[in-house]
Amino acid sequence: MRLPVKEQINELQRLESEAKKENLNSTMALKLIDGVRNYSELVSRDAGVIAHLRTAQVALALERWRLTHNGNVPDSLAGLAPNFLPAIPIDPFDDQPLRYKKLARGYVVYSIGPNFTDDGGKEKPADAKDTDHYDITFTVER
Repeated sequence: MRLPVKEQINELQRLESEAKKENLNSTMALKLIDGVRNYSELVSRDAGVIAHLRTAQVALALERWRLTHNGNVPDSLAGLAPNFLPAIPIDPFDDQPLRYKKLARGYVVYSIGPNFTDDGGKEKPADAKDTDHYDITFTVER
């Protein structure tokens, strides 16, 4: 539980793999494997909720910053601390600061999400599959 999300998931996958290697067919072993899978999914979903909340927190700070700077947004999130945020929130998936990208008509604040890959702030499409690449985003367009 104290490990970063990626390390928790890696460790859970290792445990599942070891249990499978043992080729245990007992009810207890099967329950253990199923429990590890469920816990791994729970860890990832929890990190996703945290990422959504943190991106929204940054977007609110960006909007406060914009209101005091003639409608402009900063070039980087560093401009928000310490006046609008005590520090830039950390992405729960990689323990790095959340990412930010200015758009032609707005901006996107994002987390790399459960695939642990920076997909450049790519928003999750409505019909996304588990194998698709996207980030956890908060996009503001004007």
